[in-house]
Amino acid sequence: MQKLKENFERAWRGVIAPNKYSYNINTVCPRELTNDGHTIERIDFSVPNDDGKNISAVILREKNTSTKDVILYFHGNGGTKVEIMGILPLIV
Repeated sequence: MQKLKENFERAWRGVIAPNKYSYNINTVCPRELTNDGHTIERIDFSVPNDDGKNISAVILREKNTSTKDVILYFHGNGGTKVEIMGILPLIV
């Protein structure tokens, strides 16, 4: 029975509080990249939450343009900003 409890604990923690993925944003998403003739710049910033912790965020926008169009992308629990790199070619 103890083993069952341990496995259940490990399973729900993996969903509710997954391990943080460690990466260097500069390695997977450079400050500037070109895709299909569009130059995209990355702007990093953070926003404090109610617990006083900083929530890391990023703006990816076409460089040297005055467009006000925006797409908000929110990754899921346990996700990372790296996920946007897979869909970036589809939205630029």
